[in-house]
Amino acid sequence: MPEASLAWEPLRIGSSQIGACVGVNPYAELDELFDGLIYQGAAGRSLLARDAAAVGAVVETKDEEATRILAGASAATRRAFRAAERAATVDAATTGAVAAARAAAGRAVAAAVARHEVSAAEGAALASYARHGAHTAFGRRQENDAIAAYERATGNAVRDGNNVRHELRFDASGAWTAAKRRERSRSRVARAVRRFAESDDAARELPPWPAADRRAAHALADELGLGHASSGAGADRRVVLTKPPTGWHYLDSEREPRGPFGDDAMRAWIKAGWFGDDVLVARSGRCCACVSAVYRRLGDVRRGCGDARCRAAALARPPVPACLAVYDGASSDSSDGDSDDDLPAGAAGELFRVVGYVDGLSDEVDVDDWTARPIVVEIKNRMASTRTPDLYDQLQIVAYCIMTGCAAGHLVQRVRSADDAPVRVDRVALADHEKDWRAVVVPRLVALAEAVLALRRDAPRRRAWLRSSPRDRWATAAALCDWLPLPPPEAPG
Repeated sequence: MPEASLAWEPLRIGSSQIGACVGVNPYAELDELFDGLIYQGAAGRSLLARDAAAVGAVVETKDEEATRILAGASAATRRAFRAAERAATVDAATTGAVAAARAAAGRAVAAAVARHEVSAAEGAALASYARHGAHTAFGRRQENDAIAAYERATGNAVRDGNNVRHELRFDASGAWTAAKRRERSRSRVARAVRRFAESDDAARELPPWPAADRRAAHALADELGLGHASSGAGADRRVVLTKPPTGWHYLDSEREPRGPFGDDAMRAWIKAGWFGDDVLVARSGRCCACVSAVYRRLGDVRRGCGDARCRAAALARPPVPACLAVYDGASSDSSDGDSDDDLPAGAAGELFRVVGYVDGLSDEVDVDDWTARPIVVEIKNRMASTRTPDLYDQLQIVAYCIMTGCAAGHLVQRVRSADDAPVRVDRVALADHEKDWRAVVVPRLVALAEAVLALRRDAPRRRAWLRSSPRDRWATAAALCDWLPLPPPEAPG
């Protein structure tokens, strides 16, 4: 497929990525930020695969890297690391429990390095993977608990948490329009995960849903025995579901089993006359009364069983396009398409979008006239201590205020060292940042978007980017956008 024919979605910058994009988040990995923006979405992943093949590069996610490294370690190391990983990402209920699980993972990695099962660099990659996974998973799991603690501390009820997708759509001049959509998260998540479980696909990537929906997808996938992992970052964070491939099997002329094959392949072979009624067929995965893992004559199977979801009926009917529940509109329970019908249409000159899901909205009372006004609520679960709000966190709240029409937001920080851990609440006012938003933040976002899109369109430069080291990619990003910091100095030796 030519690059020009790839179906690109508008460039999306996550609200939590604004600070990194404008150079005020000292913790941002700028090479990874640009990687995610250049190769964003389904079209980006297709382009990345093509570029990697062209330059002879092997591209892997953090999950894939960890799996590869552990595959070269001993079974004891794998068990110890995965047990510690599960303790940190699934079982831990306090920051102390997370720290203990991380320490266990660190000991497993250190022992593997000492036994020369993995290199020092591979050990460092595993330790970083464990740390990031533990902190991210803990923050996700404790968000609702932190909201409840905020409600107890302030007496303010929180509503509309993570079920409204907000956007700011920018053109090249920096002008923007706001759009939003309410989503039926739980029904959509359950439908998408169960459809994959019932399909013959070995893997499926879900859309970039909000954090609460991704958590629900992980939980349901675990309940159904599916593999589940995460890919992407920021506005492009997604859940990837996996399972052993299922489908139709048949016995060849040597009575050897072949398969699995999907409905479309079997239907085409039957139509072409390659299979007669005496061919023995079976099916793995979801079955029905007339077809199962037991081999039967194709002629008998094709008679069907009358079930509304009969698998044999799929061999006669035309294929139905598979679809995922992608940002369903609230107006139709049957809509599963990837449409923006219930959002205002993007202008022809749209350059990029800032996308975010607000943790919640509450109300604060204006003491001058005793009226209630809506306020943004943003939760930050900390691992060590709360602190004066960082500028990058404040900019995220400023974006949410502009998206929602609120005049201020509450940054809610909590270290869940115990069930009754307190919260710190800081008020961030839009008026305190509005001038800098227009004079500094928006121009930098526009310039960065233009730099990313120019790099995306230029195949030689893009492939040179892919061939370079992470440090060189970071330096290139800083050269393209001179407000971004240079990469940190390399460690000696």
